[in-house]
Amino acid sequence: MAFPPRFNLTVDLYAKDGFIGRKCPDAVCSLFFKVETSSLNQAVFCPYCGGQFTKEQLHTPDQSEQI
Repeated sequence: MAFPPRFNLTVDLYAKDGFIGRKCPDAVCSLFFKVETSSLNQAVFCPYCGGQFTKEQLHTPDQSEQI
């Protein structure tokens, strides 16, 4: 079975006033918060539980639907 070639796709997400919504993926926490878009080039810490996550792990349900 041959697989199709891989490709990268960029999706722009809405950021109001330089902030973007995030959702903690921790099952116990799962709270929403906002971060500055400039901070998304590094690991992001949940301000509620302190967990450290990559930007790909913090999409809100609406963002995941857009992607």
